[in-house]
Amino acid sequence: MDGAYLIPEDDPEYDPTLDLEARTSALQEEIKDDDSWDAPVEVIAAAIKGSHEEPALPLLPALEGSGLPVILVHSTEPPEYEELRVRALARFRAALPSAEVAPVASGHDVFSDAGDDVRRIVLDWLARLD
Repeated sequence: MDGAYLIPEDDPEYDPTLDLEARTSALQEEIKDDDSWDAPVEVIAAAIKGSHEEPALPLLPALEGSGLPVILVHSTEPPEYEELRVRALARFRAALPSAEVAPVASGHDVFSDAGDDVRRIVLDWLARLD
């Protein structure tokens, strides 16, 4: 769900030198007036740090080789990230060409933003696997 194809370095504001405490503080400042975040800032900071230290991207070729079916449901919002999404999706498709890629009109929290669409996409995909 809108993950594994983006890496922290895709964000021009990402600073890899920040430790977890500094990243948490920076995020707290960044989102202090934004109540749209569904997870605690500590969890978000840990996820960003973890995705930098152990990115999923290098694992995708092994996943491709496993033969397991994969679907990536990705957001299409906000529009100012479209160029970044196009590059990241091309990188994802190159690493995992057998994956199905399904856009959904939502922000990063695709299931909360567009749960009915996500359920339909995933159920249709599962039905095609038989």
